[in-house]
Amino acid sequence: MKRAVRIVVLSRVEEPDGEVRETAQHHEGAWYGDLDRGSLRWTDDGVSSTLRWAPDEWRLVRHGERLEATQVFRPGPPQPFDFRSAAGVLPFETVCHRLEVRSRDEGLELALDYGLWGGGQHVGDFCLRMTATMMPTAGTATMDA
Repeated sequence: MKRAVRIVVLSRVEEPDGEVRETAQHHEGAWYGDLDRGSLRWTDDGVSSTLRWAPDEWRLVRHGERLEATQVFRPGPPQPFDFRSAAGVLPFETVCHRLEVRSRDEGLELALDYGLWGGGQHVGDFCLRMTATMMPTAGTATMDA
């Protein structure tokens, strides 16, 4: 079943030199499936993103004119992937530390923690927190008293 959702992506990156960057992104998208197996889909600046999850594996697929990548996250050994852009193909690896999906009022919350490696160098440690909140459907207006 497809549900229209508002998606908030909070990202925290700790780079190898200790610098920390935090960002927040807001999107409208769709939630398919349930808490055990599902996906979120959204578009940002011409890039289509789909995060698919199952109990032991998540996949983040990003596709657009300027880039293409499929990151795999699963506990255990590093997971290789290629990041394709106009600059060429760059090989990376993810080392997953946490995959968690929780129910919340009117939606769900996802937590993903991982290390990113490129060219044998540690790029940074990433903590992503995503919330998907169901949007009102047509014909369900609320009235203030």
